[in-house]
Amino acid sequence: MITAQHRTLLQQYILQSDSLAIHQMLSQFSVTDQKQAKQVIARFLADRKICPVDSCIRIYTGLMQQNLNLYFNTFALACESLRNEPDFWHNLDLLHPIGLLFKSNRVYYRQTVIRTLSRQLKPELPVLLLFDVMQITEPRAQLVYLLEADSLYACYQLIRLAVQHDIEPAFLTKCTKQLLTNDKSCMPFYVREDIVNFITHYFNGVNVRYPFKRTLDPSLLSYAERTYDAFCKVIIPANRLKL
Repeated sequence: MITAQHRTLLQQYILQSDSLAIHQMLSQFSVTDQKQAKQVIARFLADRKICPVDSCIRIYTGLMQQNLNLYFNTFALACESLRNEPDFWHNLDLLHPIGLLFKSNRVYYRQTVIRTLSRQLKPELPVLLLFDVMQITEPRAQLVYLLEADSLYACYQLIRLAVQHDIEPAFLTKCTKQLLTNDKSCMPFYVREDIVNFITHYFNGVNVRYPFKRTLDPSLLSYAERTYDAFCKVIIPANRLKL
């Protein structure tokens, strides 16, 4: 059973950013007590009065380097709230050791964290830097994660990366089909429909047999590629609902 003394010591170790001491304490606990202790640790690490974001990342890094299996789920759950903290994104470089750790282990670890952090991606978030620190360098893998991020901004980044890396039309065709058939998407269907319409007209060779309701002015294609705001105006004109 986790006592008040244990909680005091855990808080002290967190204040000292001493992940080794935390792990050594948990190594002496039963499986049941470890689960309770990890809940206590997660609460302390989420309390910004006790633990700033940079310290939080360093401690999680140190703990997972001690025992990835033991601490991964705790970190993955923490990512649900960390992604909403601006300071987390300002400290992405601190995730490099975690990215290297994930790269040398099961792909599940990296997939879980990236999918959590990039979900419903927003324009102010540096997703390309996230891919870098998580060691995702293959362009098509980046496109898949962007597709799963399920946001208009992620689709804009997908299109930019596809241009930059000259992604083959067959792969982009698969992406458009996923956009049209994703019933669990948070984006309205008409938005996904117009994104697919845009991709179909923007990239030569993308083959989508679909009765698009809207005709895109060819002059808008070059305009949309300038900025994300321009892209939004093309996909969601002023007379339509905004996301």
